[in-house]
Amino acid sequence: MKSAQCDKRLAILQAALELIAEQGFHGAPMAMVADRAGGACKAFCVNGSGLWF
Repeated sequence: MKSAQCDKRLAILQAALELIAEQGFHGAPMAMVADRAGGACKAFCVNGSGLWF
């Protein structure tokens, strides 16, 4: 995996963990995760096999 891609993935995962810890799973929609992860991480989707950019 490329370094920039890895950095984005880590930023998204960190943002998701923080939001879930603060607000619970249902209080952490993907739009909030994207906002917290930063502008470079806005375009992504999640499916059963992982994060895709």
